[in-house]
Amino acid sequence: MSCQAIGQAISKNNMIIIIPCHRILSIDNKLKGFSANINRKKVLKLMNIINIHPKIKKRKKYSSYKGNIGKVADNILNRNFKADKLNQKWTTDVSEFKFSLGKCYLNPMLDMFNNEIVGYDLSLSPNYK
Repeated sequence: MSCQAIGQAISKNNMIIIIPCHRILSIDNKLKGFSANINRKKVLKLMNIINIHPKIKKRKKYSSYKGNIGKVADNILNRNFKADKLNQKWTTDVSEFKFSLGKCYLNPMLDMFNNEIVGYDLSLSPNYK
């Protein structure tokens, strides 16, 4: 018997469908105690034919954000990255590189007058020690 034929028969006879799990379809009306093991895809097709939709809760997306942790430096440069003389403004950033053995962190220091790298630090942890 096809899904459409079963769905039409169920909707004509006003049978009640109880789905305790995806693979079991229990029909209770005139057939007390009757249960049949049916594939979950067939159950979903029957539910769509009869227009029954389960209540599904959306999963909460994982977020590791915990707010501001640590100290935030003052904005001294105010996005003015041009310097008038040598060693007036230095900037730095931490870059992470992943290898098969682990992670490596590169911390270059850049002079903003002539865009030269003044120094750098290469370490296994993302701190300035």
